[in-house]
Amino acid sequence: NNQLLAILENEAKIWNNVNDPKNFKTLKHDLITDAFFGINPDIIATVSKKGDIKIWDWKNTYNKNQQKGLSNTISLNSPLDSIVFYDKDKLLAATGNSIQLINIYNGSKIQENILSPNYLSSVAISADGKKIAFCIDEGIKISNMPGLESQILSTEGHDCDELKFSKDGNFIALASRNSKLKVWGLKNKKLIKTIDTFQNAPLIDL
Repeated sequence: NNQLLAILENEAKIWNNVNDPKNFKTLKHDLITDAFFGINPDIIATVSKKGDIKIWDWKNTYNKNQQKGLSNTISLNSPLDSIVFYDKDKLLAATGNSIQLINIYNGSKIQENILSPNYLSSVAISADGKKIAFCIDEGIKISNMPGLESQILSTEGHDCDELKFSKDGNFIALASRNSKLKVWGLKNKKLIKTIDTFQNAPLIDL
């Protein structure tokens, strides 16, 4: 919907229209590490190193102060690195060494430790909700929900800081702080493109 969401040190900023850069709203969240639009773009989730998830109904209820749009806070008591919405009313949260499936309305854990004991730094889910990918020490692990028939793509020693599926689910891209952008085809499990960023700039999002 032409909206933009960005995170800074202790806050997220939302632009309702990227063509109007002076018009934005701020959501305060100490030690924020990730933010994600919901299927309904009026809903945003933010996570932090403190282990809490904040759900914001930012467009409808945000008007008087920076916490007005906060509709729910969920505490997991473990540092959080990444988050994505899944199946309308659920969140997949990477907690450093596990992935948890959480109900966004009451904060209940639907499923815990569903995929890997390894350290996790990023999580991505395909548009159809059938595949999940996350970074582990060995590379990128891709699984059919809820964690079956896994495959691992080697990142060849490069950092794995952000993952994104293509809209059709046939490709996955990786961004790394060592200035590499890599794209794999998932049908043949082959690396098809490696791009060095301009002036070796670190990549932290896609």
